[in-house]
Amino acid sequence: MTEDHGAGWVRTFTTAPVDYDGFGTVTLKSPAGCTERGREVRLVLTPPEHVNWQRARYQSGMHMAVDDAEWQKLVSYGLVQVVS
Repeated sequence: MTEDHGAGWVRTFTTAPVDYDGFGTVTLKSPAGCTERGREVRLVLTPPEHVNWQRARYQSGMHMAVDDAEWQKLVSYGLVQVVS
């Protein structure tokens, strides 16, 4: 994380391409994982005031957009794999 992306920014795991990012959202790690169907998953950071809009934007394109807790559930079910 850089100085500009400090505490309070919210993490989201998404299959959406960078073209879907808005309002200062930045990619923290790519790839962060992959789905069971081979789709790349990115880990992004979004300013807290724009998280709901950003996740809805991803989902509008039928892309996954989940928080850390949901991501861990998907990992535990074997639906996604973490990339080191």
